[in-house]
Amino acid sequence: LSYLLQNTGYDQATVQAWYQVFTKTCKSETMTIQQFVHLFKTFFRYKIGYQFCEHVFKTFNTSKSGFMTFVEFLMAAHVMDKGSPEEKLRWTFKLYDVNEDGRLTLDEVNQVFQTIFTLRSTARIKATELFNRINIDGRKALTEDQFVENCTEYGNMELRNI
Repeated sequence: LSYLLQNTGYDQATVQAWYQVFTKTCKSETMTIQQFVHLFKTFFRYKIGYQFCEHVFKTFNTSKSGFMTFVEFLMAAHVMDKGSPEEKLRWTFKLYDVNEDGRLTLDEVNQVFQTIFTLRSTARIKATELFNRINIDGRKALTEDQFVENCTEYGNMELRNI
């Protein structure tokens, strides 16, 4: 509890409220991907595909165990809710770095966009537009630091459009 209070900025009542949501959803100390998808879709009511939720789960599951702990869940909620622009950009990079090699490519951005958009042609166009906007130096791939730096240089790009 003290770790979460120190690292999230949430008060004890908020942490306990999130814990109740977490335990009501998963009935144990860890959350499966299916439980996460259900919870994620409850909070984000617009149509989201299972594959996109799976990408989000993998990004939040920092232990790579295949099960999300309450600490992982709340730390992720904190970054999404109250994280600094840099923290949000770093999380976004990890979301798009599908193969987890520390480099972001147009193909990876396209893969994630295809889980969001139902039309593949729309996904490819949007992914290319985004990658070209953040790929200031014309690289074939961006590291996390380059991604954050380029997004920041671009002029505080709106994170919800990424």
